[in-house]
Amino acid sequence: MTRRSQARRRTDALLLASGKDVRALRDRIRPFRWSAARAVDVRLPGLMPAARRHWEKRLNRGLNACGCFSGAAAMLVALTLYLVAALGDGAAGAGGLSGAVLAGFGVVVGATLAGKFGGIAVARLLLWRDLGRLLAQARSASSATHRKEG
Repeated sequence: MTRRSQARRRTDALLLASGKDVRALRDRIRPFRWSAARAVDVRLPGLMPAARRHWEKRLNRGLNACGCFSGAAAMLVALTLYLVAALGDGAAGAGGLSGAVLAGFGVVVGATLAGKFGGIAVARLLLWRDLGRLLAQARSASSATHRKEG
């Protein structure tokens, strides 16, 4: 990634500069609603640079989750189980070979979609949890900074 593309990515990012920003993003997270934000830029006071990078990576992964991995995994499991069941029943079954192929297609597509949407829902729940943890860490970092100043 070039410096220019990094700068462009930063200007398009959602800035999290206060606990209020984190709470607002957390309140907007829903399992199947797409977020307008595609990247976050964590600039909470009191967080060390390494912690900021850690949180940016985790939050960006959650915001951009598409469910592809879980959909593909569900598809492979469904295909494998269906082939084992079909071969065990004598492939054609009562509906013939074309019926078996259509049923297999339906099972695999259904499992893929269920895996994809399930993966997105889990990613959004983890994102919601991570935003709560970030908020707690920012509060403790902020209070530690105030104690040192006082």
